[in-house]
Amino acid sequence: MEQNKLRRNIQKIYWYRVLQGMMFPIPTIVLFWQQHGMNLTLVMVLQSLFALAMVILELPSGYLADVVGRRKTLILAACSIFMAIVIYSLGQHFFHFLAAEMFFAFGFAMISGADEAFIYDTLQALGETGRYQEVYGKLFFYNVVAVGVSSVVGGWLASFSFRLTFYAVYPFFLSAMVIAFSLEEPPRKTLQAQQGYLRELRNILRYCLMQNTRLRWLMLYSGLVMGINQAAVWLYQPYFQVCGLEVAYFGLAFASFQIVAALSSKYAYHVERWLGARYALIILVILTASGYFLMAYVVLLLSFMFAFTQQFARGFSRVVISEYINQLTESDIRATVLSTQNLIMRLCYAMLIPAAGKIADLTSLLHAMKILGAATVLIGGGMLFILHKKRVL
Repeated sequence: MEQNKLRRNIQKIYWYRVLQGMMFPIPTIVLFWQQHGMNLTLVMVLQSLFALAMVILELPSGYLADVVGRRKTLILAACSIFMAIVIYSLGQHFFHFLAAEMFFAFGFAMISGADEAFIYDTLQALGETGRYQEVYGKLFFYNVVAVGVSSVVGGWLASFSFRLTFYAVYPFFLSAMVIAFSLEEPPRKTLQAQQGYLRELRNILRYCLMQNTRLRWLMLYSGLVMGINQAAVWLYQPYFQVCGLEVAYFGLAFASFQIVAALSSKYAYHVERWLGARYALIILVILTASGYFLMAYVVLLLSFMFAFTQQFARGFSRVVISEYINQLTESDIRATVLSTQNLIMRLCYAMLIPAAGKIADLTSLLHAMKILGAATVLIGGGMLFILHKKRVL
């Protein structure tokens, strides 16, 4: 009976992430913000504040998942994300949207690390940890497919009303809350916070950033490279306009991004086995930088497709890096360590967004993309050299 409950966890967590992927507002949300008096600078400030909130909440959320359990943390996440969409659907100005982003930040921070640890612990209890890349790859695949489908539908809904895209999310996020309550907490080694929260957290950080050399450099590398990768996310919609793409097709463009990321995550296990760990890490720099350079230097109607390289890196890295980190981490601190890796990526992302937006405003969007491409080569190349010297590769 216990085994059956644990096996059902896998299907439930799939549905949990699918329902939360039904983000109808995403392909036109910049237009929604602009409709309510926000310029591109305010858009970047809003998203930078969101990212900084994620940085602040990232480690406490992973620690919370290690102490109180993955299930309770995922329940909190579902409730917070639902509140965010309610505030957005009623909001009228920047500070309303900022409040909604803070609820989103709390919810996403609760999920970060907890869902990966939840899956790994479930598989560990079933004696099937060898399936982790396959299962987590499917989870990411289903989530991004859901985001892709919702992008197409969201573009259509936005033709009637931007606000309608938020109302349409209600039933899906409510259903995610129901599924979260039905999850079965997997047995695991529980972190005993005998020394107090801050001291325990400091001990974990010391382990993953100082004591475990391989883990430290792997986390820094993936966090920096994928942070630069994700800096492009709010530049895509302005880039569509530069390419002459009509707003009606923004949803299809975003959907295509999700399809590429979904396929790369689904088949990440096979690609990684073919490439090997060394080249699986090297390819992240190549894919991210090439996307920026191609979009900057070749501007055609369908040039947004050059971003497929970045979307492939997004899906591929999420599964592969997670597997590498899990292999180097004990179960009682796994969620916190995974959250640390996400924190590094978000911190880099938060620092880059305002600079990228300012460069785009002062010079041009294409120039900003060239600089981001160059930053990827310099930072990623430098980190790869360190990984080689430290024998991580």
